[in-house]
Amino acid sequence: MVVPELPPEIRELKERVARFVESEAYPLEKQIAERGSIDPAEVDALRAKAREAGFSMLNMPPEHGGQGLSMLGQVAVEEEAGKATNGLGFAVVDRGPRELLEQVTPEQAERFVAPIVRGEWREAWALTEPGAGSDLSGLQTTAERDGDEWVLNGEKWFVTSEGDPGVYVVAAVTRLASPVCSPLIRLTASFGGYARRRSTCAFASIIAFPLTGPPPRPSSGRCRR
Repeated sequence: MVVPELPPEIRELKERVARFVESEAYPLEKQIAERGSIDPAEVDALRAKAREAGFSMLNMPPEHGGQGLSMLGQVAVEEEAGKATNGLGFAVVDRGPRELLEQVTPEQAERFVAPIVRGEWREAWALTEPGAGSDLSGLQTTAERDGDEWVLNGEKWFVTSEGDPGVYVVAAVTRLASPVCSPLIRLTASFGGYARRRSTCAFASIIAFPLTGPPPRPSSGRCRR
């Protein structure tokens, strides 16, 4: 395997991230370990410092507020961020949801993705299910159209970044005839039957797949477009 030489600008960025992790993330990591608990405000402060240092949204295109860093560059800097505890490393090199840009309209990108890039909120990914784990081919959560609304039925576990996100990305299957993944459907959530343990979600979205197998029992909630 041939490992390419890092361009000077990526090498310099990698070194800056390494110094930041050593001076900012490691001390916080030590405090958390000694205390035995995580203070979300401390992690938010670390994320804000990293943003000021220019380490956030490196993967996002420049036209969407990022730096358009190459995959090689992203691997290089995330190698350094990954030397800290996982959650703190992600806070240092905070990636944006670039994959959503391939699915949404310009208006949806401005409404839902831009606030993430600006640091106003985070997205939470609802993929894992009790019977399927994170294997998308085994999804049982369904999304069914009902007039101007979509009804989500199913159960999600281990929602990434759950807590107080601005947008949820929900993987679900539909009764669409298309054999391929349909475009992302952006929804504003008004969950009447949405059972959850902590905060309320402001928005939701559905990544739609063809339905395989029987739908799960009705649960969850109803979303308006």
